[in-house]
Amino acid sequence: MFQALAHAARRQMLMTIHFRGGELSAGDIAARFGHTWATTTGHLNALVEAGLLSRSHDGRRRLYRIDRTMLSLASEWLRWFDGDAAEQTRAAVATTYAKPLRRSVRRA
Repeated sequence: MFQALAHAARRQMLMTIHFRGGELSAGDIAARFGHTWATTTGHLNALVEAGLLSRSHDGRRRLYRIDRTMLSLASEWLRWFDGDAAEQTRAAVATTYAKPLRRSVRRA
């Protein structure tokens, strides 16, 4: 999923779909970007494969809808690096790894 989001054009496509009501046709998406049709469909396919978009058909039109499940998972994971959650994580890790290791000594 993060690999799909790494490309700026894909992030922009997601934002465009989001701010246009959460669903757009492939033609509407392509009209907003200066990419070739092959490039646009390649980006859309990458987003579908990553689980960030779902695709349906309405006659000859292909409709793309944001799938919020994967975005929610990403958001939840990213919260670990933000503010209080990050501080709590650092404190928990410091407490866990600050304990001295017990070494077992074999006696002959």
